[in-house]
Amino acid sequence: MRTSNGDSERSGFDFDEWLRLAKEDPDAFEARRDQLLREAIDQAPLHFRKKLHGLQFQVDMIRERSSHPLGACVRISNLMMDHLYREEYGVKAGASSAEGDPPANNNLIPFPTGGAGRRRL
Repeated sequence: MRTSNGDSERSGFDFDEWLRLAKEDPDAFEARRDQLLREAIDQAPLHFRKKLHGLQFQVDMIRERSSHPLGACVRISNLMMDHLYREEYGVKAGASSAEGDPPANNNLIPFPTGGAGRRRL
């Protein structure tokens, strides 16, 4: 087990076992990963399953089409943030603008996008 605080025992996730499987048998790793993802989605409430299957399909396509794992990671992270943003401001917070902006009653701090006062790092 990788952690001494018992996280892997509680979660049932053994990082070292997954690492070994990925190195020794990548096809078995992917099959097991796919199986666990499908099981997790199938345990979700019925009204979320179609959306979760669609999101997982998008993740799988990004991974398949990416030439480098880091590039896939960045694109998947952006996909998740976009999805979270749409869920937070599009569904839960009510109607959003056509551009997908958050509702006007938010407490966001605007950051400058450029201009004469912009500092270079």
